[in-house]
Amino acid sequence: ANAIQQGERPVLLYGVGSTPAIAAGLERGKITSLVAENVFSKGYLAVEATAAAARRGAILDIPYISFSIIRQETMYNPENEKLLFPVT
Repeated sequence: ANAIQQGERPVLLYGVGSTPAIAAGLERGKITSLVAENVFSKGYLAVEATAAAARRGAILDIPYISFSIIRQETMYNPENEKLLFPVT
């Protein structure tokens, strides 16, 4: 978003994650869209895969981590709000 302010012509900017700066950029229209993952599920799946590898010595199934593509007009949908503004 800072790079856009420096440039002469606007460019499309995309983000990954759910930091407060990314959410603010999306809300203000500085970021076009972003990919957000459920960080709690990601952490749970990482621990589960690590435990399985410790028990069996190898990870047999690679877990699928779901994600959502979020735009400014959909950022306050209930499911997207959970991804952008997780309660910590």
